[in-house]
Amino acid sequence: MPFYEEEIQYLETNINKLPSQEDQVVFYGSSSIRLWPNFQDCFPWKIINLGFGGSTIAACAWFMPRLLFRFKPKGLVIYAGDNDLATGRLPEEVYNNLRLMIFDIRRTLGPIPVFFISIKPSPARFHLRSEIERTNQMAHQFITDEQNLHYVDVHSHMLDNQGQPLETLYVEDLLHLNQKGYNIWTKVIGQKLEQHLPE
Repeated sequence: MPFYEEEIQYLETNINKLPSQEDQVVFYGSSSIRLWPNFQDCFPWKIINLGFGGSTIAACAWFMPRLLFRFKPKGLVIYAGDNDLATGRLPEEVYNNLRLMIFDIRRTLGPIPVFFISIKPSPARFHLRSEIERTNQMAHQFITDEQNLHYVDVHSHMLDNQGQPLETLYVEDLLHLNQKGYNIWTKVIGQKLEQHLPE
């Protein structure tokens, strides 16, 4: 996947500089992870940001041996699927790729807590509303049936009373989050991590 190679090499270089690859909470996925400002200050745990722009679930799965599997994390937080739907993938394809990805994570990292962030309802992609909701629904059902796998619902917190996306949570492109959007993510994700991460 040469499209991602420059960012992957950058992440690999940063990983090599770390004094340890153990006991962190790893955030992995697309640009919604990569662009998170003041990332280290948002949570009380040791946090590693392995986001890379434009990534799909398939790309995340492909690069796990080079990035994610170099760690022995305390927990893993994933955001992906948004770009898959935007490039025409069906919800069923996204769901199947997520299941395969989780299988590889379990096979390599064991039963660590894994948290899947629901696909956000960005105004720029709200024409995909039914696909986003279907994918989230399928992911939620799968995750509910699996041990030590947790669904993080940010989607419902980013809609107004009429079920429309809150534009005030996004930067000018109406796709990526601004600080208000990340404040919601910090609160919702942080609460879920507090509930399920080991001491």
